[in-house]
Amino acid sequence: MPAQNHTKVLATVNVYRDGRLLGVITPEKDYHHNQSEPTTEVAIRTTLAEDLYVILAGWEDGGAVASFKVIINPLVVWLWIGGAVLTAGTTFALWPSAQEVRRQVSRLATARVGSAPTG
Repeated sequence: MPAQNHTKVLATVNVYRDGRLLGVITPEKDYHHNQSEPTTEVAIRTTLAEDLYVILAGWEDGGAVASFKVIINPLVVWLWIGGAVLTAGTTFALWPSAQEVRRQVSRLATARVGSAPTG
């Protein structure tokens, strides 16, 4: 059995909007015994409309009371979608048309026939 070299503190957070449960996320702090500072795992919930980041900031009374930092960034996923559309559009624009490929092949074939050694 491997030795446990860290302690994890986590919180289960229900995410509601207008009284309707949207999901459950789990921010956490990870205390490694060989480090003086904990690492923070941010809980992220992504939709087309916004990204919700929840950070476990602290706790008291053995975990009965917790504090969180909550950040809402609107429309973040659209940056990624825009990047994908830009890449696809650039690829499409730079891709040679079939007519251009035929023209280049014909030109190369003509150049090779014209420069063939005569017997």
